[in-house]
Amino acid sequence: MDIFKNLEEDVMEIDWHSSKNLVLLNTRISQEDRLRIERFVNSDTILTGHIWLATSGSTSQYKLVALSKNALLTSAKAINEHFQCNKNDVWMNPLPIFHVGGLGILARGFLSQSKIVQYQEKWNVHSFNKHLCEAQGTLTALVPTQVYDLVVNQLRAPKCLRATIVGGGNLSEDLYFQGNALGWNLHPSYGLTECCSQVATAEYDHDQSEYPKLRLLNHIEAKINSHGCICLRSKALLSCYALWAQDRYQMINPKVDEWFTSEDRGELHYPYLNIFGRDQNFVKVGGESVDIGKLEKILESLKLSLKLDKEVIVVGVRDPRLGHSIHLVVARSNPSETQELVEAFNRIVLPFERIRQIHDIDSIPRSPLNKVLKEELLSKIGMEEKGKKQ
Repeated sequence: MDIFKNLEEDVMEIDWHSSKNLVLLNTRISQEDRLRIERFVNSDTILTGHIWLATSGSTSQYKLVALSKNALLTSAKAINEHFQCNKNDVWMNPLPIFHVGGLGILARGFLSQSKIVQYQEKWNVHSFNKHLCEAQGTLTALVPTQVYDLVVNQLRAPKCLRATIVGGGNLSEDLYFQGNALGWNLHPSYGLTECCSQVATAEYDHDQSEYPKLRLLNHIEAKINSHGCICLRSKALLSCYALWAQDRYQMINPKVDEWFTSEDRGELHYPYLNIFGRDQNFVKVGGESVDIGKLEKILESLKLSLKLDKEVIVVGVRDPRLGHSIHLVVARSNPSETQELVEAFNRIVLPFERIRQIHDIDSIPRSPLNKVLKEELLSKIGMEEKGKKQ
């Protein structure tokens, strides 16, 4: 049984009511890993009617996430209701189908009978905007990096577009207001693969003069545990993980009494959810707690004000004296522009939050959703430092 989909040809033909399993994988995954995953899903799992996605694990193997088709449709139904989706809508989807953001759009289109136009080219902001205009797209979903590209290039949204959902990371206030000034009608959201996409989203008709609160979707129950982590209960939650251990995949259900505990920290003012960021986004610098997510927003705001179209990332790097220190990573920088950015950044932040070192590398590793691969980036920095010392 062929449980893999050719992502470019027939992924739009998902049978949402079939009991058959389906695996959607990045085409970059090796043939060896594909065969290993296929054997597991075909032979070792008792689940039916599921779509399996793969996320990078801590080794060369992959962590699998099992999402039932019913869970995906539960999420899609709530998002359709939230955005008043109907058969007259046209979704422009620039997100990969092997991630829940792109897959979720297929489920929403199926339920609302909306047209879906898949943007399959390598991301190019001018090409995307051209395709969106030609397709008369009414809805789309982007990550903050893509919104940044639209703003820096001052591309106006077509008048047919009524909402842009932004996920995959925090959208800064500066980027939100500048994007809306160009007509993109941005709706920040918080979601995760384990809950089939969005958990909380800006209200459809929110006041754009203020940065919006994120409202829990109607299928979600939420609470905050004693560690400040967000816990969720919903029919849209994953069925299980499959983790590679001892030369085989082992199924693990992370839910306890139907509740899933995320790695994200936040606070709940029902029905609104305020997101602080992931535990790993908080580091100690000389005993002081530093929120890397907050520093990323400051950096992005400065990039916009200085009109820098360069890849720059702020990271917390282990330091033998301070515990961690803040470094800036730049891809093929202009030294004078970088120095101006660092000086402006250091004037704004607290003394222990200042950038202490700059790394100029050839490229910043990113996922297919344009998220920075932090572990790979830190490894790259470490290799660079090791090479300098030799």
